[in-house]
Amino acid sequence: MNHGSVVAMIPARKGSERCKAKNLRLIANKPVLAYGIEGAIKANCYDRIVVNGDDPMFERIASSYGVEYHNREKSLSTSSALSDDVVFSFLQYYKCDFIVWHNSIAAWQDPLDANS
Repeated sequence: MNHGSVVAMIPARKGSERCKAKNLRLIANKPVLAYGIEGAIKANCYDRIVVNGDDPMFERIASSYGVEYHNREKSLSTSSALSDDVVFSFLQYYKCDFIVWHNSIAAWQDPLDANS
């Protein structure tokens, strides 16, 4: 059964407030962003995997894993940017039937934090 095209969008913003540049932090000599990319690849359910970021380092990491990179607008890289706006902008460039917001930090997020 064909469910249509599915794109994994992995958001990466350098200006995190609680943990600066968290997607570039190293865990076991690998940037956190890499774990998100690897998870998306291992899921083996996406037609495309795209890192949606705001820094050339994110593009280099995406490229090293053979996934795409989208350089988001500066206005969508602020702590006040709405997730809906980030997705809406992304969909102007990437046409798909389904989009999955695939967080690179989800593996370390406490489920209780999801509501905060």
